[in-house]
Amino acid sequence: MLLLELTKLSRSFGGLQAVKEVDLQINQDEIFGLIGPNGSGKTTIFNLISGALQLTGGSIKFKEEEITNLKPHQICKRGIGRTFQIARPFADVSVYRNVMIGALNHASNVSEAAHITDEVLSVANLFNKKDVNGKNLTIPERRRLELARSLATKPQLLMLDEPMAGLNPTEIEEMSELLRHIRKMGITIFIIEHVLQAIMSLSDRIAVLNYGEKIAEGTPEEIGANHKVVEAYLGEEYFIAGS
Repeated sequence: MLLLELTKLSRSFGGLQAVKEVDLQINQDEIFGLIGPNGSGKTTIFNLISGALQLTGGSIKFKEEEITNLKPHQICKRGIGRTFQIARPFADVSVYRNVMIGALNHASNVSEAAHITDEVLSVANLFNKKDVNGKNLTIPERRRLELARSLATKPQLLMLDEPMAGLNPTEIEEMSELLRHIRKMGITIFIIEHVLQAIMSLSDRIAVLNYGEKIAEGTPEEIGANHKVVEAYLGEEYFIAGS
């Protein structure tokens, strides 16, 4: 089932075309990766989908409903959650209350929000940190808290902007396993990531951006063998290693 459809998605900043007529289709229950050099337009696309930025061209459909240029809270209510490149928890608020704020967006009352919060903290392996303030968490814990806050909004599509940034190899593998578990919960994942080994092993399909344009789309194997992608982003070392 088609969940998210971007058609000729475009965004200009003055004379700079940050995103140029990008077409993407994401199916329910898949993990879809988005890669490309810094400044290629990846986070801009996330900002357009989530309502943080307005389009200058094209359209966005979620579950066949037009959501182009809706407000962020309206998009969140429809079932799209996201994380950000830099995890910024409420510093002087406990982990529990950080997640509860997200849960209250979906829940009809405080009791339901508390149930969602308990559930999400367990999934993110943060229950034992529930009374710790956000500023006292380690980097991997902050990454999981950012993820938990978004999960608490009960998304059907979860957009993750570099969730593995700053993590060591062991922590990257732990995050990968968490994301696989989240997919098994029935949540579709749209992920931007620069840790190539992780995104190649996680994703069902991957799209590649360069200078705001989509230059390739396919399975991880197809992307790794695409000379245009290798030249623009992966580098000859990746091609040689994978050949």
